[in-house]
Amino acid sequence: MLQCSLGSDNKGFALLQKMGYKAGRGLGRNETGIIEPIPLEIKKGRGGIGHEKAKKRKAEERMEHRKQMLQVKRQAEKFAYNDYRVRFRFKKDQNQMEGDLRKSQFACQQLDEKKGIDIPEQTWYWVPTDQEEEDDQDTNQDDQDIGKMEATEEKLQAVTDYLRKTYFYCIWCAISYEGKEDLSSNCPGNCSADHC
Repeated sequence: MLQCSLGSDNKGFALLQKMGYKAGRGLGRNETGIIEPIPLEIKKGRGGIGHEKAKKRKAEERMEHRKQMLQVKRQAEKFAYNDYRVRFRFKKDQNQMEGDLRKSQFACQQLDEKKGIDIPEQTWYWVPTDQEEEDDQDTNQDDQDIGKMEATEEKLQAVTDYLRKTYFYCIWCAISYEGKEDLSSNCPGNCSADHC
């Protein structure tokens, strides 16, 4: 009954015709108004007036919340990736520095022994013995990685300075120069980065 159009026997339709309405045309003086009657929405369920709008609004809020959570998750993943890259680079630099220190200690020990020196100027100028290494590992487990790297860097600098001053030796060039002038003019520098 609600789906079919109004007939001429309907009182409302008869009133519209008396005011000039013609079937199939729009309402109003210029006939630009609506043609079909406003559809009737039959409410299903027991929700009150405005329940559907509130339900739609909550669904939109949930979608917005999901978008925000997804954005936070992406930022956290990006941060974790960048953090991983920084830690990986730090670990690589630390391993490189520890390797350079070992090379320096080995070169220092060989050059000192060749010169007849039985005891190093500093105990850590030479490659540590097995017992010294165990003691060093026990203390390093308690240290922070950054503190360990700084200590390694300081030791490396001290040993390489000793080698350069005493033997005019550069571990990165892997040669002993003739003298101080030869070292300063032919060696690119006193760190690994200068030799790249």
